[in-house]
Amino acid sequence: MNATTYYSPTGNPEVWDERPEGYASVEEWEAARAAEEAKAEADRLAEYNSAAARAIRLRTERDARLAATDKYLLADYPISTEELGNIRTYRQALRDLPAQEGAPFDGGGDETPWPAIPQL
Repeated sequence: MNATTYYSPTGNPEVWDERPEGYASVEEWEAARAAEEAKAEADRLAEYNSAAARAIRLRTERDARLAATDKYLLADYPISTEELGNIRTYRQALRDLPAQEGAPFDGGGDETPWPAIPQL
């Protein structure tokens, strides 16, 4: 007989002349691991696309967009009253976005109806 590698129920590769009961062949072991990895990836994808995860990503992107306009609110920033009003309207639209119907959309991606930043 030829010695062959089999995987024990705990996952240890062992060399045996005959296949012990409960042991898996290399092919069976690899197929089982591939199936486990595919399920784990599907679970990760489901979590990534969950409403809670999309809401976190939406708020993170929204917060970054708010932070990018913080400088315009500084008292010494050279901005007209009209431009400042436009920035405040934009910032309010960003703050209101998570409460809009359809939120969290795609989590702040291309399908999110972002308000247009005013031209200054």
